[in-house]
Amino acid sequence: MLLVNTMLNKRHSFGNERQQRWELFYQRTKNKNTSNEKKQNPMNKNLNRFGKILLLLLCLYFFIKAIYLNNILNIKGKYSYGKIIEAKQAKLQYTVYYRFKVGRIEYVNCDLIDKFNKKSIGKWFYVKFDPNNPDNNSTIFIDKPVSDTTLEVPKNGWEYIP
Repeated sequence: MLLVNTMLNKRHSFGNERQQRWELFYQRTKNKNTSNEKKQNPMNKNLNRFGKILLLLLCLYFFIKAIYLNNILNIKGKYSYGKIIEAKQAKLQYTVYYRFKVGRIEYVNCDLIDKFNKKSIGKWFYVKFDPNNPDNNSTIFIDKPVSDTTLEVPKNGWEYIP
C-alpha cells in the first residue's frame, strides 16, 4: 500500500511540476506579447506623423485657396449673364452647370446650390466672375434672373448688376 501511495504522490508531483512549467511558459509568452504590442517600429510612427501632417497641409491649402478666390471675386469681380445648361442632384446640393461670355470667349463652369428648380434649366441669370480668371473663378446668382437678354455685355463685364 505504501508503494502505491508513493507512486501516486510521484505521479501527482509530476503533474504539478508539469503544470507549473506550463504556467511559467504561458506567463513568459504573455509578457513578450504585451511588450511587443507596446513597442512600435519608429519608422511606422514617423510615417504616421508625416501622413497626418501632409493631410493637414492639404486641407489647409484648399481652405485658404477657397477663401482667397472668394475674396478676389468679391473685390475685383465683374458681372455678365449666363445660361444654365444642366443641373445634377447630389445628396444635399445641386451641381449647376452654366455658360457665360466674357468678351468673345464663352466659358462653362459649375456651382453648388442648395435649392434649385429644374424649370430654371435654359434660363438666364447673372454671373459674377474674376476678370483675370473667369474660367475657374465665377458664381451664378440663381436668385437674380436676367429680365432682358438683349443687353450687350461690355468686353470686361459690368461693374455692377444693371
